[in-house]
Amino acid sequence: LRSQAVPELSFAGSIASWDEFWHYVMRGQYADASPASGWIDKQRFGVFSMEEIIRQFTPLGAALAGVGLVVQHRRGPRIASWALLLGFVPTFAVLILLPDLDYQLDSRAIFKVYPLIPYAVMSIWLAVGIDRVAGFARTPRGSRSIAAALACFVVGTPIIANFEYNNRRSYGFSTDFGETFLASFDEDAIVFTRGDFETFVLQYFHYLDRVRPDVRVLHDRGLGMAIDGRLFPEVPSETLREARIIAYVEEQDRPVYFFQHMPESLADFDYGFYKKVDPSRSGTTTLIINDELLAFFRRMVEGELPSDDFTRFTQSLLIGKMTRLLAAMVHLHSNPTNAERFGQDLELGSSTFPGLLARVTLLSARGGATDEELLAWIEEAEALSHRAVAKSQAADVFLLTASIGRTKRCVPGVSRNDSSPKEPGQEHSSN
Repeated sequence: LRSQAVPELSFAGSIASWDEFWHYVMRGQYADASPASGWIDKQRFGVFSMEEIIRQFTPLGAALAGVGLVVQHRRGPRIASWALLLGFVPTFAVLILLPDLDYQLDSRAIFKVYPLIPYAVMSIWLAVGIDRVAGFARTPRGSRSIAAALACFVVGTPIIANFEYNNRRSYGFSTDFGETFLASFDEDAIVFTRGDFETFVLQYFHYLDRVRPDVRVLHDRGLGMAIDGRLFPEVPSETLREARIIAYVEEQDRPVYFFQHMPESLADFDYGFYKKVDPSRSGTTTLIINDELLAFFRRMVEGELPSDDFTRFTQSLLIGKMTRLLAAMVHLHSNPTNAERFGQDLELGSSTFPGLLARVTLLSARGGATDEELLAWIEEAEALSHRAVAKSQAADVFLLTASIGRTKRCVPGVSRNDSSPKEPGQEHSSN
């Protein structure tokens, strides 16, 4: 009922039928299935879940919850005991076994909030355990004192131990991202987002802080808030979705931007972090370095490594995107000023694993470097691979090594500068 109201705040759009309701409840817009996921990933999530229990409740708290489980099962009402067990064990097991997620940084960050029901059940057992241990005191007053001391310790220890992690007083990355990116768009721009980070950060600053009210923020899959209207009233198929987006863009006389994905039929200006539709429809990609976005990139690379998994994962993707653009500017164009202007920033990005991987991936496909240079960079990337935030990133190191080695065997003595095919719409620089 709420999804039918105006303004509509339903995440997946207005729910108009039982099929759409089932799609929403079953999280149809998410794909918790990775072809690379296997039982090793599930085992790692199992271990990670146990570690999270210890981290959330402390070793003493987890032990007291175990005592509470046993006490309640032996002495409490059986129906309550079994109800709590059914709330904990199946939920905990299903969370680990059902999703086919890769065990990596972003999925760990997402998974962290899943076990709220098991945590709630453990909190009840914890209270029972504290009460039982305190009951060993010989006097009621001693029992109350022990219970109070245990409760303070169990509550206070995780607060102290995790204070630095949870204290976000100095966390400014989302603010920096939202304000910098919204300021970078042309007047009256239409912006299509996709990933959670740019979607919700830009929506927050746009709708709540009223930053750039002239900009329209849309999600290319129709998700998110629809305070100023929604492009898709329902969740369409992939083919229909892209056809509607293309038709919508072609009707616009406003500048249009895309994060992560732009339909291939649209020519674009590539800013690294996002792309802007080229209204000339020239069929080419124009590389553009925005000074404010480049300054944001420097702050991100030179700053401290984020403590939370999701920010670290997001920064890794952003660093890779800008480093790829810088590599194209420096290596794929004969303009000598590009190397002078952007060479230092390219090396800064290449000091990180995602940046170096993006540089090698681009140049191995498009030319611009010899096989020896590429293999040397891959060796550096392999040394930095412990900083990979995704399983696919670690795998890319080996795929690139194999690809370059095969090229050298098949075309001996020929550099990739000469033998690599160029993609349609060869990139060129406009500034």
